[in-house]
This record gives sequence, structure tokens and C-alpha cells, in this order.
Amino acid sequence: MEIAAYLRFGGFPARPRRVDRVKPSLSWDVWEILSEERDVQHLGAPPAVRYRLRVRGPLPGAPDRTGEFEMFVASRNDRPYWWISLP
Repeated sequence: MEIAAYLRFGGFPARPRRVDRVKPSLSWDVWEILSEERDVQHLGAPPAVRYRLRVRGPLPGAPDRTGEFEMFVASRNDRPYWWISLP
């Protein structure tokens, strides 16, 4: 299952720093970028991007607890937002 999110970037070169879930509002800090994949660009559209991140914040299934876990964050050319899922 994928969930809509905002991905905030910082630094130079720009790297993911924070993931904010759209609804309900939850946020995770990016501790490490484990992988980054980019598709080829098609007809002038921006390439799709997929990150595998180690994040810290509310745990999946137990948002009242804080911890560290891995998540995928992907952009898709045919959909708005970034999309998060668990490995």
C-alpha cells in the first residue's frame, strides 16, 4: 500500500531530509539514504525517482511509539505527491 506524502530536501546537492505524510499528519526525519534510483526521462517529463531511506519517527502500526525503520519514497510522473511504502 502506498500513502501520499511530501518530501522535503536540504543541503547541496539537495537530498531528502524529512518525509511528511499528507493525512493523517505524521513526519519522519531522514537519517540515511540507502539507495536512489532514477528512471529515464520521457518526452520532457521529469524522471521518476525512488529512494530507500532509513527514517526516525512514529513507527508503522504504532504511531504513539518512536523508532527507526526503512521506507521507500517514490515519485511517479502520472501522480501528484511523493508516495511512501514499507519494504
